[in-house]
Amino acid sequence: MSIGNIDNMCHFGGFLTGLLVGLPLGAFSHRNKILQVVTLVITCGVLAAGARELVQTHSQMAAKTLASMEAQKGHYSNAATIWKSMLRITLRTVKRWRL
Repeated sequence: MSIGNIDNMCHFGGFLTGLLVGLPLGAFSHRNKILQVVTLVITCGVLAAGARELVQTHSQMAAKTLASMEAQKGHYSNAATIWKSMLRITLRTVKRWRL
């Protein structure tokens, strides 16, 4: 469900996430320190996994966009460096798939 350009399910997801993380950290803070530590560790793990997935999914597109922006500015050596590093990563990935 969205209104305009705002997806309300994202707001709902943020609210639930805030409850899942905030309640153990705030409501039980005086009684159970272990619950706080476990909540922080799990939250950090989920955030790290999400960040890793985000980078793996969108890093190629971000590099292409950055290289294009650098070329449009006239910074051709920077654009070439970005393209070369992207090509190296792509070739390494292809070689791994062949093995």
